[in-house]
Amino acid sequence: MRIIDERHKAYDVGSPVEKLRAMAFEMGIVKIANVVLEDQRFPVWSGSSKPHQHHYGKCGLAQHTWEVCNLCYKNNIFFNTCAEGSKNKAVGFHPLYLAALFHDAGKMWDYVPTNEAMTEWEGGHRLEQGFRSICYS
Repeated sequence: MRIIDERHKAYDVGSPVEKLRAMAFEMGIVKIANVVLEDQRFPVWSGSSKPHQHHYGKCGLAQHTWEVCNLCYKNNIFFNTCAEGSKNKAVGFHPLYLAALFHDAGKMWDYVPTNEAMTEWEGGHRLEQGFRSICYS
């Protein structure tokens, strides 16, 4: 059983933001994806506010978002392949991609760099961040 299709190779080149743009372009959903992708903070923002948490530091948010989108993409292919010949179908990739893209967008409002080099961050009010991520998705 072939799990990953040929299109996936196009997503293995470039920065996380370039990979996310390629996915959005292929699906024809660039306009909605650009709400996150065009935000000047997105490519450089931290994915967390504490050094011991995953994807902390400059560019962490884009890297984390790419990893989640890529996981959704691969899982979607896998589950659709498993469902072939069955009346059960997995959900399409469009909503998975958008959910993954927007799932942590609120961090751009909650986390702030505390130095010019963007090597230290503070913030991260979980309740507010979760609410903002939902609102912007």
